[in-house]
Amino acid sequence: MLDTPSLQQSPPRPSRNQVSVNCSTWEAFEERDAFGRQWILRGLKDPDDITTIEIHVSHDRIVTMIVEPGIAGGTAAVKAQLSVERQRAAPFVPLQHQPVPGRRATVFAPIDLEGLQTLLRALWEGAGMKLTLVAGDQEILQAPLYNDPSYREILREISA
Repeated sequence: MLDTPSLQQSPPRPSRNQVSVNCSTWEAFEERDAFGRQWILRGLKDPDDITTIEIHVSHDRIVTMIVEPGIAGGTAAVKAQLSVERQRAAPFVPLQHQPVPGRRATVFAPIDLEGLQTLLRALWEGAGMKLTLVAGDQEILQAPLYNDPSYREILREISA
């Protein structure tokens, strides 16, 4: 079973063409060999639509992202872009993915070291981000994600 950051309440229903977001703090998992943060977004597609995103980072700096609801089982060639506010757009990172057992979610991880380093650099900035997921030539998700310098603090703690 995957560890999950403390569950947050669903954010309030947003106005039309807006998104409401609640997020947890960056927190260590019980085993203290990884940490994560959870975002719950409402209004990405319509005002009642709820999407949950979790980003987990292990002590050896492996990044996984869980998105619920997930993507269809036969979806191939998924890539992600994790852009940081007020910086030029990050490159897209090719991802591997699989369903999360017992959930309507998909777990994603970068395929190569370059992609992993791209995601880690964006997280390290400790500033607001935007996660974009693309399957083939179709955008399947674009979500604003709050981030802060506490990411660096917990990474140091877990890596020590």
